[in-house]
Amino acid sequence: MNIMIFQSAPEASQRATGEFGGRTNEALFNEALQFCDQDVRTFTLNVADGERLPQGMNLSDFHGVVITGSPLSVYDDTPGMQGNRVNVISER
Repeated sequence: MNIMIFQSAPEASQRATGEFGGRTNEALFNEALQFCDQDVRTFTLNVADGERLPQGMNLSDFHGVVITGSPLSVYDDTPGMQGNRVNVISER
């Protein structure tokens, strides 16, 4: 089984988590998926930092997608969020 992991936390925040002794989202989800199925294969795509699927790879190559948590908010004024924003109507 092939599972795509959408990494929704920027690499910088995952690195900081590791520096404080925590485990990355990728490591946690890999462990959980391996616990359920030893033969599962994962591919991580860091969507938080704008990473795209490599040429020739499609979502149809995967049996499922896991979307990780993130410290980001749709209201953050960062390049990663500006490029991924959907039209959100809000009053500030």
